[in-house]
Amino acid sequence: MRNTCHAIIILIVLASALLAYPAGALYDFEGLPLSVSSQGTVEGNVIAFGQYGLKNPPYELKFALPSAPRFARVYTGVWGGTEKYTGWADITINNKKKIRYLLNGDRDVSRELYESGHGIYWIAYDPTDLLTKGDNLITVTTSKGESGNKLDGRVYAIVVVAAVDDPAAGETQYWIAEGNENLHGEGWAGTNPTKHEDANVTFASAGLAGMTRANLSVLLLAGGKGQPDYVQFNGQYLGIPVRNASGQNVTDTGNEVSFDAEGGAGTPSRYTDMEVFNVTALVTETNTVRFIRGLDLDGDGTIATTGDAPEGEDYIHPVLAILTVTKPGTGTGTDFAVEGLRAGNAFAGENAVLEATIRSYGLPPAGPVPVTFAVDGKTINTTQVTVPRSGITVVQVPWVAVAGSHTITAGIAAPSDTRPGNNEASLALAAGTPPDLSVRIGSPFVKGSAPAAVTKSPLPACGACAAVGLLLVWYGRRRRPSPVQAGSLLLTLMLVIPAIAVPVSAETGAQEYTLPLQVTNSGGSDAPTFTVTVYLDGEKIADKRIDAGLAAGATTDIPVPVYVAPGSHEVKVVVDEEGAIVDSSRGNNLAQGRYDFPG
Repeated sequence: MRNTCHAIIILIVLASALLAYPAGALYDFEGLPLSVSSQGTVEGNVIAFGQYGLKNPPYELKFALPSAPRFARVYTGVWGGTEKYTGWADITINNKKKIRYLLNGDRDVSRELYESGHGIYWIAYDPTDLLTKGDNLITVTTSKGESGNKLDGRVYAIVVVAAVDDPAAGETQYWIAEGNENLHGEGWAGTNPTKHEDANVTFASAGLAGMTRANLSVLLLAGGKGQPDYVQFNGQYLGIPVRNASGQNVTDTGNEVSFDAEGGAGTPSRYTDMEVFNVTALVTETNTVRFIRGLDLDGDGTIATTGDAPEGEDYIHPVLAILTVTKPGTGTGTDFAVEGLRAGNAFAGENAVLEATIRSYGLPPAGPVPVTFAVDGKTINTTQVTVPRSGITVVQVPWVAVAGSHTITAGIAAPSDTRPGNNEASLALAAGTPPDLSVRIGSPFVKGSAPAAVTKSPLPACGACAAVGLLLVWYGRRRRPSPVQAGSLLLTLMLVIPAIAVPVSAETGAQEYTLPLQVTNSGGSDAPTFTVTVYLDGEKIADKRIDAGLAAGATTDIPVPVYVAPGSHEVKVVVDEEGAIVDSSRGNNLAQGRYDFPG
């Protein structure tokens, strides 16, 4: 029995790594999506303080709090120069604690670090216990100026968001979303240009009864003055337009001036823009914020970033979005929701892990609340959960999976819950043999045209073989190659063969294509969340995360946008490249070959 318990505990730890995709855990050029990291309701206010504009460190923010915060978050942005440079950044809070972050470029693995593009870092930390009523000081220093350091190390901003008690002010419901999206046009992504035109984040379960005001605050990094960009709230464009083009009001939110999007002179803030929008007339129960790099105003198929009338940004990074809904009075009560119900290792006869995300949209309860998991209507576990001050927690429980189809439920019971309708989540699940994911690549077609039949060209081996032969002859003439020389031969072959077999196309005349992919699960169990990674001519151009997973026996179509010059290109697609899920046959998780991109 004791060994069984140990096995289950170990399994839960392992499954946590498989099930959880920690925010900001890995560098991604295309960006790390904004997601809600903190939420809830406070009898008081949610206030933000900041210092904005790219400057050399040390970089300081001084601010005063009316009371010790119930919850707080501190953010800072650092410019690396490229994703290859490394260094460090320190955040010091009230001279009480210094937190050092190693900035490892495209090898970053910190949970509190979001890095995208060519080395733009956004760092998040919970300083709640270190902040006090009255004066506070945040200082950021970096490795800039250190001997041997190549990291640029300039600081974009310091922002503190704090929820503070003040019953006389009424109640404030809030959502804080953080990430680091890299919205960019073609030509900014390396050898194979890609485009990332927009990004969304959604704030759910707003309580509108008695609401008096709703504000949306956003922070953008690396925007350029004079290059338009847009913020939408529930489909409506925000901000005062700077001009009109073809009937479209043109806005420039990321114009290197903070707090001017709704009028006024604002505050100059180089490559940084903090804006606050009054969205009272637009707010609904579910609210979506959309960041847009630019618009094709003249209809020529591209978003121009130069000339007398630019249409968009070269690149811009949304990193923070905060929605607050205020109302007079207090006593809203608790409001819990159960979301994101998932199962890991749920194969017949195996020790599985069931996971659910608990979100608090109302006031925090006085103590723990019970979370109950059931399989086919039979309770298998009830766990007392203390919701952290962030208002979000993940609950995991073990389950020995039984072969067959099942309905999994997770529910929470809290006193005085104002909306019990969102207290339970369910999941239909098939448990059998492990999943067997495979991928198929269709023929690329010009965006907007009809898909063509699948075609595949063989790899051009002649040139590669000739190069290999020449290298072998050259090295063979040496009498006794040393280990270093032998290693050099191997390295040279590794470099030469891809260079010849996978030529890099000229970017002149590049256009947008759709690369159709099909992923099938031939196994006997549902596959949990997984990622499909796409390489073009040896360079990674996309990571498509399939959040819903894939049911046993099901197939899903995944259209991937590709921006490249017409001609023959090497395409490689890998399903679950990181090996995060159990797969009965990993040999069919990869597909590759040369494909014709029509002119």
